[in-house]
Amino acid sequence: MKIIKMQYTKENYYLHKGVLYTQTFPKKWIRHCINGTGPHNCFQCMEHGFWNGVFIGYCKNCASLYQGNRGRGFVSTGVEYYDPIMAYVPSIFSTYMKDIALSDIGDISIVDSAALCMMDEPFNHNDDSDSEIYFGYYPTSNDIYSLETGYMSY
Repeated sequence: MKIIKMQYTKENYYLHKGVLYTQTFPKKWIRHCINGTGPHNCFQCMEHGFWNGVFIGYCKNCASLYQGNRGRGFVSTGVEYYDPIMAYVPSIFSTYMKDIALSDIGDISIVDSAALCMMDEPFNHNDDSDSEIYFGYYPTSNDIYSLETGYMSY
């Protein structure tokens, strides 16, 4: 049996290897995962699977590797994939995220996912510097720029 070290936060999330997961995300999925899937290994999961800095579900590509047993997968932030042919695959919002509003997930001081979803262009480049947004890695120190993964440059 694989032992997974998880820390619990007061906000009803748990922290595993630098990633915050919603408390209802099944822990057995972290213990039993296909190599290359999830927020530690998949850029699409890192980009689409977080809400306000908290991992809530797999991207569409990773979800398909699990044959729908872990939800439909996200195609963008907060938007689950839907195809009438795959209507039999339950949404995470009808399983482990049932009765949980996205507005109750995460911390907008980490990332404001709703604001990002409403923006046509993620950033206004008035200067020549790169803008960075952190999607799912919880800053463990004041120096968030020391993180080598978990951010995207635009």
